[in-house]
Amino acid sequence: MFLEADTEVLNSLARFVKSRNRKAPSVLRSFVTANSHKIKQSPRKSRQTIVRSKGRFFNLNTLFDQVNGEYFANEIDCPITWGANRRVRNQNSIKLASYSDRTKTIRVSPALDKSYVPKYVIMGIVYHEMLHHHLGVEHRNGRKMAHTRRFRQLEARYRHYQRLQAWKEKNLHRLLGR
Repeated sequence: MFLEADTEVLNSLARFVKSRNRKAPSVLRSFVTANSHKIKQSPRKSRQTIVRSKGRFFNLNTLFDQVNGEYFANEIDCPITWGANRRVRNQNSIKLASYSDRTKTIRVSPALDKSYVPKYVIMGIVYHEMLHHHLGVEHRNGRKMAHTRRFRQLEARYRHYQRLQAWKEKNLHRLLGR
């Protein structure tokens, strides 16, 4: 794609790479957006998702159904599973859950399948991921935007939103295994 770029674009690319700035300059973003069709897409290997919803302390399908009925009129239809049990030493953060727009699957961290984790915490995290499925992703200036203003407004409607945020802040060290 950059073989046909002019000097201004190449200089912008060089500054972007050298600065390690996360936000690309508008000149570079515009060029990439206009020329992205030139990048050959390699076919993705489809991975078989193993769905494990029953954990030691929580059944994700049961919680999903409760959240679906209360907040989404039972309109959300996507698989939910516990993620892989990966232990990483010296972690400073943890991804509690994720939603794959490609596979339409919600994955919840097995670090939450603990006796000390309140049910409202997991339900709130499931609600957050279900919102991703419900709202989809907005595209702005060539970027994907998942946590839009509308998303944040709906997220705050979760009945235990404030309690959930306080619990996460207070218990992050436990989830990290410290």
